Amino acid sequence: GTTIHNTFRTFSGLFLAVSNYWVMFTLYPQGANNWFVWLDTLGFLLLLLLSNMSENVMKFAMSTHCGFMMTFLTTGPNEGDTPLVLFGVRLPHASWDSNPATMVVTGFVGC
Repeated sequence: GTTIHNTFRTFSGLFLAVSNYWVMFTLYPQGANNWFVWLDTLGFLLLLLLSNMSENVMKFAMSTHCGFMMTFLTTGPNEGDTPLVLFGVRLPHASWDSNPATMVVTGFVGC
């Protein structure tokens, strides 16, 4: 039971960070200016700290989000070459080679 509970917490934090990255990528497909990324990062971290989430969810969401935003600042979003298609529908601004997709797949395989 504890392992399943911790796995769910891990994926919850990962889902929050990936969701924010996808929104940023949708708003700024070529990358955003530094101020907007910094404001997004500070706002995301502040919301997590003020929420009543468990410590594990916050840790995974914060660390993953900071990694995504550092990538977003240095290179802009990486759409990759292979489009992400689920059940015959191509997801907008998503690919199997992108950072969020690789994090979700490796997190799923690792658990």
